[in-house]
Amino acid sequence: MTAWVEIDTTALAHNARQVADLVGPGVELCAVVKANGYGHGAVLAAQAFLAGGATRLAVTTVAEAAELRAAGLTAPILLLASHTPDECADVVALGLTATLTGPAAAARLARAGESAGTTAEVHLLVDCGMGRDGTQPAGLPALVAAVRGEPSLRLDGLFTHFPTALDRDKAPTRRQLAAFGEAVGQVDGPLLLHAANSAATVDLPEARLGMVRVGTLLYGQYPSAHVSRVLDLRPTWALKAALVEVRKLPAGATIGYGSECRLARETLVGTLLIGWQQGFTLQPGSVTRGLRGLKALLRPDQPAVRIGGVRCPVLGRVSMQSCAVDVSAVSGVSVGDVADVPCRRALVDRALPRVPRAQALPP
Repeated sequence: MTAWVEIDTTALAHNARQVADLVGPGVELCAVVKANGYGHGAVLAAQAFLAGGATRLAVTTVAEAAELRAAGLTAPILLLASHTPDECADVVALGLTATLTGPAAAARLARAGESAGTTAEVHLLVDCGMGRDGTQPAGLPALVAAVRGEPSLRLDGLFTHFPTALDRDKAPTRRQLAAFGEAVGQVDGPLLLHAANSAATVDLPEARLGMVRVGTLLYGQYPSAHVSRVLDLRPTWALKAALVEVRKLPAGATIGYGSECRLARETLVGTLLIGWQQGFTLQPGSVTRGLRGLKALLRPDQPAVRIGGVRCPVLGRVSMQSCAVDVSAVSGVSVGDVADVPCRRALVDRALPRVPRAQALPP
């Protein structure tokens, strides 16, 4: 591989344990592994989180759940969103916990359960402010009655989702939690209640209820600057690239599109096959003319990678799939040496799936 994302499963499990310890033994941890485990690989992430104390998993789509089941994972899997009518049979066959928001969806899933001769587990989503989906609080009693009237459905839980828990002002989230509490107060029987996402799990202990649904924290990041730093989160993800060429170029040589980088001295230049297609979008400014070039040369945040712990500045523009770096300071540098590439994780999550994922070796 010339460029890859390295996944630290030990760090993933550690972060899950941090959250599990924070909420305590009376609260379940549901690990969100949607979107290919936030780019880490859904199966790798799910296995690590279960090892770290998660008791359930959550995804958005039936296809995401099917991947986990195909890998042999037997933990309960919650579908965070509604499924389509033609997916009912798959929801039942895979043993998923379906999210229902209306009586029509309940009836369809019930028919699938009857056909399979089994009972489908369901949670009901109550819209207390997100506005995307879910039943309104006033309609919850009727939906509960519809589900409980179907022998092939088992009502297991009620939940809501907070849109602004990551903001500085927690008052709106507290009001939504109160609205959820009023709604579920209309429903009899012991049910699993859950509302807290990553931000609410940390900052609103009263929102933890019977289970928390956590994604961002498990992947080593806080959801915003307004969320308290109370956990020992470890980085779980690293973008890597191997040098495919090392050349000595003379003073005056230009590098990259636009020839914006002109070498002031003889330089050992390394080539990496990674660029903005893979999420490495940093582009240094011109370093060739006048005051603009002087500012670029003096800029402390000049883009760089690290090879063997040594900072190697980017030379010229980052291209679609390649870039050049100054490796003059790296002792014994050679083709094949691995660079640590700084990048916002979200960018690589959206990059083409051709960027492979590899599990980091234990230290």
